[in-house]
Amino acid sequence: MKATLFTYEDYLKLEDRLDIVKGEGIFGTPDLVVKVVSPNTFKKDTEDKRRIYAQFSIKEHWLVFPEEKGKVCSKVLEGFCIDLGEVFL
Repeated sequence: MKATLFTYEDYLKLEDRLDIVKGEGIFGTPDLVVKVVSPNTFKKDTEDKRRIYAQFSIKEHWLVFPEEKGKVCSKVLEGFCIDLGEVFL
């Protein structure tokens, strides 16, 4: 049986896989998931979703804390970086 997951994430990166994007959502596994950690959902963001990402074989996920600054770069997607200082002003 095929596993199904419905969840909202803050950012997904699909490298040359736009075929899994349909009008109703994304039907496949993204290459990268970025989750902004909220104090209100800390356990869900840092523990529960980590297990879900592993279950669905997501290659890479980032947990981003808004108070942190600096540049975060992917280990999977060559040349893909986010400067947190530009995102969280």
